[in-house]
Amino acid sequence: MARSTRSTTWLFFVLVFCWTWFFWILAAASAISAQSALGMTLVFAGLLGPMLGGVGFAYFTQDSEYWREYWSRIVDPRRIPAKWFLLIFLFVPCLMAAAILLDIATGDDTALMETWRRAAPYVAASTTIA
Repeated sequence: MARSTRSTTWLFFVLVFCWTWFFWILAAASAISAQSALGMTLVFAGLLGPMLGGVGFAYFTQDSEYWREYWSRIVDPRRIPAKWFLLIFLFVPCLMAAAILLDIATGDDTALMETWRRAAPYVAASTTIA
């Protein structure tokens, strides 16, 4: 008897939630800093939960034709229209620029100074090359 979609959805969320929080609670209970190598590894392992859950459920709940289509959607960049690539690569820089402008508009320049501090080595390297 096949599982209903509703029970499969709940099972997915429960397993992903447990996977993710297992690693994060382990790090917190062990007092491992997220800045350490082990801490970063545990945080990353927790972040893999949704991806691994999605791939696993797609594999175990669907037939082979669906599985081939699934991987084709993930791996084949030709299936993504060019306008979406533009959005993908410009969204974060535009969002950061909006945040900096909002910060400046409210009378603060901390975000601008921090951004410049982080970007300065790359700007300096690019001017010495050119």
